[in-house]
Amino acid sequence: MSSVEPPPLLLPSDGPAAGSPSSPTAPPPLVKRPTLWAAISLLLVFGGLAVLYWVDPAQGRFYPKCFLYQTTGLQCPGCGGLRAAHALLHGEVGAAFRLNPMLVLLSPLLGYVVLREIMRTVFGREWPTPFRRPWTLWVLLGVLLAYMLWRNLPWFSRLWGSSP
Repeated sequence: MSSVEPPPLLLPSDGPAAGSPSSPTAPPPLVKRPTLWAAISLLLVFGGLAVLYWVDPAQGRFYPKCFLYQTTGLQCPGCGGLRAAHALLHGEVGAAFRLNPMLVLLSPLLGYVVLREIMRTVFGREWPTPFRRPWTLWVLLGVLLAYMLWRNLPWFSRLWGSSP
């Protein structure tokens, strides 16, 4: 029978063991490569925006349909959002607002959040987050819920037209 020796006990002064994740010889994990992730993310975002610019969601068959609207007939806060984004990309702010007013109103916030993440990931610069406190997300969720209820009232379609 061979005797098995227990691994050596490391004291805090000994430093990391060879081959451990914090060892200087261990390769950095893929998550530590922010520029790669930023490049992939930017490619996907701008590729999606290019498709949305050139292919009208009203005629394109590969765009997803709203599950809530198809099953219940109720419009979610995102109904008409692809067509509104298409109109915004073409500079038609009024048409976009008629299709989905909430998307047009939240577009500057969405743009800021995207730019903030790009600056943080690529350049390492921290911009202030718009959601510093948890209650701000709850307020945003409440606004979206109120908007969903408001746009499903019968008089909404007479004011703005039907969006789906």
